[in-house]
Amino acid sequence: MHVYFTTVVRRVKPEQGGEIVCLDWDQKKVVARQPMLPTDPPVHHTNPRGGARGGRGVVMHNGHVVAAGYHTLHRFDHQLNEVGRIAHPLYVNLHELSHDDASLWACATSLDGLIGVGADGSTVDTWWPRETPALQKRYGLTPGRIDKAVDNRLLWLDEKPTEDPSHTHINAVCCHDGERYALLNRFSVVWAVGGDRPVIEDASLDRPHNLVHHAGHWLINNTGDRSVHVYDDRGQPVRQLRLLDHEPIARIARAATDADPGARPLFVRGLHVDADDRVWVGFSPASIAVFDFHTGALLDLHQHSDNVRACVHGLTVQPAPLGEAAHA
Repeated sequence: MHVYFTTVVRRVKPEQGGEIVCLDWDQKKVVARQPMLPTDPPVHHTNPRGGARGGRGVVMHNGHVVAAGYHTLHRFDHQLNEVGRIAHPLYVNLHELSHDDASLWACATSLDGLIGVGADGSTVDTWWPRETPALQKRYGLTPGRIDKAVDNRLLWLDEKPTEDPSHTHINAVCCHDGERYALLNRFSVVWAVGGDRPVIEDASLDRPHNLVHHAGHWLINNTGDRSVHVYDDRGQPVRQLRLLDHEPIARIARAATDADPGARPLFVRGLHVDADDRVWVGFSPASIAVFDFHTGALLDLHQHSDNVRACVHGLTVQPAPLGEAAHA
C-alpha cells in the first residue's frame, strides 16, 4: 500500500515550505519525496500562515499522481518523478482536487472559483459561486473583482480575500455520480453545482476542509473540532470521528504542544476513504491516522514529522504499483 501526501510548513523560507511524499504504509518507509515549490512563475512570499508554500490536494488521475501547488498542477509517476505540469491563468491559491472521466477540477480559493481542465490543460468549464444567483440570494453574495482575461497567478499574493464578506473560501471539490459538489468553507455548506442546491449546511463545521463521498455518505474534516464529520446522502449528520478520543493521537498533540506552546496541533487536513472502508486522515504535526469507517476505531497511525508547523494537506491511497520496488 502506497500513501501519497503533501505537506505545508508554516513560518519557514518558501523553499522549505512543503513536499509531496510517497510512503510505503506497511513498512512506514518513505519511498520517494519531492519538494513542492512555486517556481513557474517563481513566488517569493513570506505569509506566516503558509502563503504560497507547499503542496495542496493530491489525486490519482490517468495513471499519474497529480498534486496541486500554489498555482500549478504537477504530474508525477508512481515514484514521484515529475512528468508534466498544468498551468492556468486562474490557478490562484489552489486547494483540493477531484476528477471525473475527462477532467481535473481544482479549487482556486483566492479567486473563489472552481476550474476544470482537460488532460492538455485546456479549460473545460468554470464555476463561480459568487456569480451564482441561488447563492447570491441565500448568502447575499456579490461577484468578485476578477479580470478573467489576464494571468492572475501572481496578482493576489498580497490580497486578503477573506476580508471580503462575500468571499466563500471554496476549498474542496468532489466529483460524484456525474455531478460536482463544492465545499464553501466560509458558510459551512456543500453545494451541488449542477443541481444548484445545498446538500449539507452545518454551522457546527468550524473551518471545514476536504470533501469525500463514500458508500452513500459524505465526509468532511472539521479543523476547529479536530474531527471528521460523517453525513448521509440527505445531508443529515450520522457520526463524528474525534481525533482526541484516541490516546495515541492525543499523545502526539501533547508532545507537540510541549515542544511549541504557541502552535496548535491536530490541524486536520487530508482525507481519503479506501475500498476497504478505511478512513485516512492527515493532521499536524504531519501525521496520518486510519479509522474504521463503520465503528470509528483507530486502526493505524504514522507520524511523519514532529514539527507542529508541518501539516499534511492532500492525501490519497493506492495499492503499490506492480513491478515497482521501493527505494529510499
